Amino acid sequence: MRRTLHRAGSSGQRPVLSVSSPDPEYEQKAARLQELQRQAQAGEIDLYYEDEVDLALLPGVMRCWSKVGQQRKIDTPRQNKKQYGAGLIHWGCGKLHWATSDHKDNALFRSVLSQLIEPDAGQPVRKKYVLVDNYRIHCARPVQAFLAEHRDEVELVCLPTYSPKLNPVERFWKHLRRKVTHNHLFQSMEQLLEAVSSFFRDMAAVPDLVCRAAGLAA
Repeated sequence: MRRTLHRAGSSGQRPVLSVSSPDPEYEQKAARLQELQRQAQAGEIDLYYEDEVDLALLPGVMRCWSKVGQQRKIDTPRQNKKQYGAGLIHWGCGKLHWATSDHKDNALFRSVLSQLIEPDAGQPVRKKYVLVDNYRIHCARPVQAFLAEHRDEVELVCLPTYSPKLNPVERFWKHLRRKVTHNHLFQSMEQLLEAVSSFFRDMAAVPDLVCRAAGLAA
């Protein structure tokens, strides 16, 4: 039976837990997302995706090559610490903005969001649409005040609830973890943040890499 299934293109894999979105407005939100992508592809608007990430001193682990019978061991800190990051990726060209903070709060969100505000140069304002999940910091009062002040420049659009696959920044975070944090112990939070910042700078310098990491068409 195993050989028959293998010849048919099947393989034994560990299932992953999944949950379908319970959002009653899923179809409407998904349709608006597709329309925004169409407008962005036509060059009518700028479309960004945003998300936050936990940066823990405790290293994550992932499968790696090891000699048979010699399981690799990853040192761990005596006490875990955390910092947080936020990222914005332009859906069309892969332009990357980021910020880090001691707290995953609306100040972190506003810090990265404010990078979309262009200095007044007497030119027509090009509105930016930012896709976000339903995390509470995205609708905090200071954020609402920021959006009211810059209503002609930035507008938030909520993704359906429980739909991380619709946000390419989630895939970008997986690339960050593979390249920086998995299977590696940093001796201090400062070293971890420097490695993460270096990763951001290197990726931002090559937007095509950002697109590929996030699963976008460059």
